[in-house]
Amino acid sequence: MEKLGFGKDKLFRMKYRNEPRHVMIGEREFRFKSKLEYRYAQYLEILRGQGHYTSWDYEPDVFTFEDEVRGAKVYTPDFRIITAKGNTEYHECKGLLTGSDVTKFKRMAKYYPMVDITLVFMKSNKRQANRIRTAMKYVRDVKYIGPTLRKLAGLIDMS
Repeated sequence: MEKLGFGKDKLFRMKYRNEPRHVMIGEREFRFKSKLEYRYAQYLEILRGQGHYTSWDYEPDVFTFEDEVRGAKVYTPDFRIITAKGNTEYHECKGLLTGSDVTKFKRMAKYYPMVDITLVFMKSNKRQANRIRTAMKYVRDVKYIGPTLRKLAGLIDMS
């Protein structure tokens, strides 16, 4: 299935039935690749408004793994978050965690050990438990955000 992409009139192939969103959050315009990213951005905006975060951005940084011959050579985290204390965190929203994703996290730990990555899932998935357990070796935290988003359903667009 192909849909309009994120560049000017660019097409991209939809792999995992993601539903892209082109929306305004606050005063900024975003093109999210999935509903989960869109919902999580709304949640981050609520937390920013409460003072938990100073700011957040969507896919602002790209990390490269130049010495690698095979597999992933770049990684772009979904969100860069600046905490109230001034620390930088990266959050990655995942509906399905693939082996390629785990490789990227492993390489991030190798090449950029000071970068904190938090994995964000909508719900826990027993079929992916082993892969998530492996990824946890290379990321700071894993969050299951679904229950929190459902509690905030009046404040967050869950469509």
